[in-house]
Amino acid sequence: MTDNLPADHERRNPPVNRQRQQGKAEASHQAGQRVKRINTAGNSPAVRRVNAPASRSGNGQARPRPVPQRPASQRPAQQRPVAPRAPAQKPAPKQAPQRPAPQRQAKSKDKLPVKPFVFTFLFLVLAGAVVFFVFFMKDEAALIKKSVKVEVGTNASLEMFLEGQPKYPQYLSTNLDFTTVDYNTPQSVFFVITLYGIDHDCELVVADTVPPTGEAITQELYSVDPLPEASKCVTNIQDKTSVTVTWAEKPDISEGGEFAAPAKLTDAGGNETIVLVPLSVTRDSVAPVITGTRDLSIIVGETISYRTGVEVTDDHDKNPKLDIDTSGVQLDKAGDYQAVYRASDFSGNITEITIKVKIKAKPKNYVEPDKVYAQAKEILAKIVKPEMNDMEKALQIVWWVRQNIRFNLRIKPKSWTEAAYNAFRERRGNCLSSASCVKAMLDVCGIENMFVTRWPYRVAKHYWNYVKIDGQWYHCDATWRQNYDSYFFMYTTKELLSFWHDGWNGFEFNRAKYPESATVSVQKKIDYKNHKIKS
Repeated sequence: MTDNLPADHERRNPPVNRQRQQGKAEASHQAGQRVKRINTAGNSPAVRRVNAPASRSGNGQARPRPVPQRPASQRPAQQRPVAPRAPAQKPAPKQAPQRPAPQRQAKSKDKLPVKPFVFTFLFLVLAGAVVFFVFFMKDEAALIKKSVKVEVGTNASLEMFLEGQPKYPQYLSTNLDFTTVDYNTPQSVFFVITLYGIDHDCELVVADTVPPTGEAITQELYSVDPLPEASKCVTNIQDKTSVTVTWAEKPDISEGGEFAAPAKLTDAGGNETIVLVPLSVTRDSVAPVITGTRDLSIIVGETISYRTGVEVTDDHDKNPKLDIDTSGVQLDKAGDYQAVYRASDFSGNITEITIKVKIKAKPKNYVEPDKVYAQAKEILAKIVKPEMNDMEKALQIVWWVRQNIRFNLRIKPKSWTEAAYNAFRERRGNCLSSASCVKAMLDVCGIENMFVTRWPYRVAKHYWNYVKIDGQWYHCDATWRQNYDSYFFMYTTKELLSFWHDGWNGFEFNRAKYPESATVSVQKKIDYKNHKIKS
């Protein structure tokens, strides 16, 4: 019967409910059967019929069932009603709806579709959160640069290590203080950037990638000169670090000519630059020139100043070397000897000049130089002060001789020492006497000097002094001159030869034997009347 029920009835009445309804229908049917048996046995008139349990029609409603009755003749005698015995019933089949356990199982079956859904939902939520966190951390970590390079001399900061701004910048930190880094030295600094509690190893590279620059200095030198240091040939060197300058290649300049020598500039980062230095090389083949040499004549026992008045010049070498070989001269023995002057320049060019040295025996009444210098010191103590310079001292010496030594042409001294000694003592003498007195006092003061002799001469010789003051040679003459009441002090050769008085000059001399004099006049500085140097 239940097989014909529609599907919606199945949904509204699950199997458990149908079993319960079938159980109730069977119990009602059995009760009707017992009543029927009782009525048949007792034949009770009071009970005409017992409605049997209603059967169900097709629409599910109960309908009455007729009870058949027996004729009275066939009815059994009235008997005492006996309680009917319940018919034996077969064990009911094990059905889940009549036992508590199946009911719990049914309840458990109702919840099974719910729990897997919750677990699945929670799993998906958790998995989604993990995936989101992984991708979020990956994207955030990608913002951090592992290495940053900066040029020497510039600064770095944390922002240089970020491709962008983190979502939560408050969780960004580093263990490096960028202000403490030495940005002037190429180096690598390793440190850690922490983002969301995760450490990222980073590197700051301070690099020097820019080569140095510089400007060449043109060099003028000679073929025998060594190549100057490269560092002295390059100027205006620019770089953030220290720079060394060396020659990348050294040219051969021994033959002279024009060259471009490569100087290599290298900074602390190893960057290199080549600067071409122009070299103008002169090949020197001209020997030095020696001037002022002359034959010398002294008396036994006197000293010779071989260098007095001698000068060496060269077209290229500003300081040529002068050697004098006097090994063949015996100052303590009268005789004729030779001395050799040898001048050389830095190119190795050499010039030699040989002079004659005549050592004469001491004449009668010879005066030793020491006696003359003693006299000179006594006079200098009265006219010269320690604070005076050489020009002031020389002026006082020439002025004193001009004012204190009277001219006497009849005196014939045989040596300069005799002439000076007698002039200091007698306060008179000829031109050699005056010149010898000046010489003695200049020697004591340490002022270089020599005699100049008139040449050529027609009547008589004349002597005056050639004095070196402030590195220049000047003419001085303290000898009395007829109809001329002054004196000559620090005249250049040009000024001296230009002097004319009473129709004549009288200062001709062999200029080739003496060093060149000064060319700039100092006459405006001299106060002849008061024998002072004008300020």
